[in-house]
Amino acid sequence: MKVMWVSYDPDVPTKDVYWDMTLLEDLLFDCEHQFGITEEEEGIIVIPARRQPQFVDRFNEDIQKVKKVIVLVMGDEEFVFDFKKLSHPDMILWVQSAMPEMGIENAWPLGYPRRCRQILKGLGYVKPTKDLFFAGQITHSRREACAAEMDRIIKGGIIKGEVLRTEGFTQGFTQETYFQKLIDTKIIPCPTGPEIPDTFRVYETLEAGRIPIADTITSKGKGEGFWDEMLPGAPIPVIRTYESLTGITQEWLQHYILKSNELYAWWQKYKRDLKYRLIKPNSDVTVVIPSSHISTHPNTEIIEETISTVRVHLPTSEIIITLDGGDYGNKNYEEYKARLLWKCNFEWENVVPVIFSTHKQQCGMLKHIIGDIRTPLILYVEHDAPLTPDRSIEWENLKQCIYQGKADLIRFLHEEHVHQEHKHLTLGEDKEAHLIKTMQWSQRPHLASKTFYERILKNYFSDKPEFIEDVMHGIVHNACTADRATGWFGFRLWIYAPPDDPLGIKRSYHLDGRKTL
Repeated sequence: MKVMWVSYDPDVPTKDVYWDMTLLEDLLFDCEHQFGITEEEEGIIVIPARRQPQFVDRFNEDIQKVKKVIVLVMGDEEFVFDFKKLSHPDMILWVQSAMPEMGIENAWPLGYPRRCRQILKGLGYVKPTKDLFFAGQITHSRREACAAEMDRIIKGGIIKGEVLRTEGFTQGFTQETYFQKLIDTKIIPCPTGPEIPDTFRVYETLEAGRIPIADTITSKGKGEGFWDEMLPGAPIPVIRTYESLTGITQEWLQHYILKSNELYAWWQKYKRDLKYRLIKPNSDVTVVIPSSHISTHPNTEIIEETISTVRVHLPTSEIIITLDGGDYGNKNYEEYKARLLWKCNFEWENVVPVIFSTHKQQCGMLKHIIGDIRTPLILYVEHDAPLTPDRSIEWENLKQCIYQGKADLIRFLHEEHVHQEHKHLTLGEDKEAHLIKTMQWSQRPHLASKTFYERILKNYFSDKPEFIEDVMHGIVHNACTADRATGWFGFRLWIYAPPDDPLGIKRSYHLDGRKTL
């Protein structure tokens, strides 16, 4: 889909300039971009609106050139651009930082400023040592109350932190120093902006994996319910009176790593969902990697190797990492999550973490996320079971076998050949498709249709936490044993068996993450 950037005034730039468009540009980096509106079947149109309110009628006329359009009215904190004049037979309208009383269904967040991600990535993963930090202008009563309360509790030794009052916007620390201090702090108070509760500070904090305290209202008493609509379901604290700052901070400092991990995962999925409300996935396969506590944590090397091998084969597919919950009595697992979340946000492309607060096991986690999968195919890869990076896989052939109904699931074998003791579980070959028919379910890496997984999760699994293989192995075996001629057709399981590799058919291997547990 094309992204069309609009400016009618030669003195008004369109992109790569405004802080409040940074998030949008980051999410749409892999789209085709152009300046100006052309006739298209569908497209995304972005206008920096604050400096162009006089062009609203012209803009409304131009968006008619696109038959199906997404319009983003950006960078207009005072709402001087009359977006209510926009009318189109097939339009989805987004308004940045829209207030609840405006009745806008799609409110785009202010986002983080330019160089935020670049600087944070350069700083790398660190454990925070301070409790509270604020640096900014004191321009209204809400900020005055925040700074005064922080002074009181910091000077009183109640909480460790720092406050810096600045003379103007960006006139305090350098960006590098500011982000160094931010990332070294657990909780960041984020008093409201002058016109709206939205503020860069909230998103800077989220991007760094820290906890923002969002302001409920502006100094003019507006914005009630703003964060419920802007960040629905976000596990963040909000504050109405700064007299409660101490209590909120102390509450969120308890089990800080658990809460910050949950919030960081939420934020990354929120960004991912924003993107897919604008554009479609650029691949027809979503990779699902379940992970849980193993003895090597907090080390992330095992899952890093697995992800790297997936990327050899599917460089652009979305990867969803599901992180199981439960009280393992081991802080190393939470530290592993924290390190992994940082890598998902800054070191890997298109990798989204989903954290579970309770023990769900493979079936529960997949049940939870399957509705969010936007592709027809799933590649399921356990966190310690990589694909072989040095052996090719005929992905297009395998996809067609599933699309055409020949297969529901195709497994990538760990061994060079089907073991002799497992051959009785095979039901013949399709040499043209390079497949071996099997009645043996295994949760080792496999490609499957999403609809197939939706069916088996609905028909064979309750809410009880279970390994998928523990349930499905017996179900498939019993169906095929009871009726060898037709039982297999309810599941259509195959093993990928390329014929021309002299080494064999092995296309995955095992790092045995649980060997020392």
